[in-house]
Amino acid sequence: MALNKSLDVVQSEENLTPLSPRMMNTLRKNNNVFSFIRSQAEEEIDILTENLRSMELGQDKFELNDSDEISFEEGEIQEHLDPICLHDPGLQELITLLVDWIHGQLTLDRVQLNNIETDYRDGQVLRLIYEKVMGNDPIDLPCGDFVQSRERQKRNLFFIVDKINSCMKNIDDQLQSKTKLIFAGEILNTLRFLIKINNYCFRNDRPSVILPRALKVNILKIKRVEKRLQHEKRVVNILGNHFQPGARDAFDTLIENAPPQKVTMVKNVLKKFVNSYLTPIGFEVETLEEFQDGARFCALIGCLQKFFIPFYAYIQKPETFEERLKNVEFAITLLEDGGFAKPVNRAAEIARGDIKSILRIIYGLFVKYKTD
Repeated sequence: MALNKSLDVVQSEENLTPLSPRMMNTLRKNNNVFSFIRSQAEEEIDILTENLRSMELGQDKFELNDSDEISFEEGEIQEHLDPICLHDPGLQELITLLVDWIHGQLTLDRVQLNNIETDYRDGQVLRLIYEKVMGNDPIDLPCGDFVQSRERQKRNLFFIVDKINSCMKNIDDQLQSKTKLIFAGEILNTLRFLIKINNYCFRNDRPSVILPRALKVNILKIKRVEKRLQHEKRVVNILGNHFQPGARDAFDTLIENAPPQKVTMVKNVLKKFVNSYLTPIGFEVETLEEFQDGARFCALIGCLQKFFIPFYAYIQKPETFEERLKNVEFAITLLEDGGFAKPVNRAAEIARGDIKSILRIIYGLFVKYKTD
């Protein structure tokens, strides 16, 4: 990527990436816009490559929050923050930004926020955020204010989290589990909820704070199966995925700017993953670009989702662009039927062999199915 092109992106108001105060100070001090773009892009690449590496090599020892409130139901999936991340200056800055934002909006209510693990568990601060920050009519908590009983605090919390979630029109089938973890003082779920509220406020012209685009953290994803806990360690962007069609992301930077050995590592890990499913059925690939035929995507999705796709449903050996496009469109339909969000790339980009578009889909499948 050329320097002049990068500077044009930053200087354009339509494409301006929101910066946190720390990032702004770094820019002023270094007077180097390009270095900031690289740091943001490199952060996203690090998240991608570290996630691949950690899942490929296996799991490290990981300690959970020792709260008495954490318990697991059969089949329940929980995500916990690696405690070592609490020493990361970037995460500390994120917490400070969010706390200062809430403090600033609730000054007249004399709210004191001292501990992110406990400040939100009784629902009172979240109710004020719902009313004063998000701009909704006042509501009463079901068990009243200033309750001391843990069960009443939990009932209040579940009530207001559901209210906020409904206001944001956010559909989340794990909301009950995540709310339980907020009550338990699990920081990851509390931060993610506050970030969603801030993003909602930003989109709806309510008071909000500008957050960085990417911040990597280690998480432990845990599922209880037959009275045993299965787990996997991942590297994620706690700020979420804000990719928009036409915007650059980690895959753009990976292919265009990353060192060749890093690109090779990503491709090799993903190729090993897909071939573990495709080789037994005779669809092994030498390069990931072969997925442009769409047929291998159909076969891979069928293997991963454990259902048989009739051979007549797609063209096994497409010879024209139109036939490849038809296969890719069918594969995208299979993805959506399996619960995946609609890919941001157009089917035609995949059918033309665009490696960035292919990598995005395969990486999403890798993250979801690697440890199943």
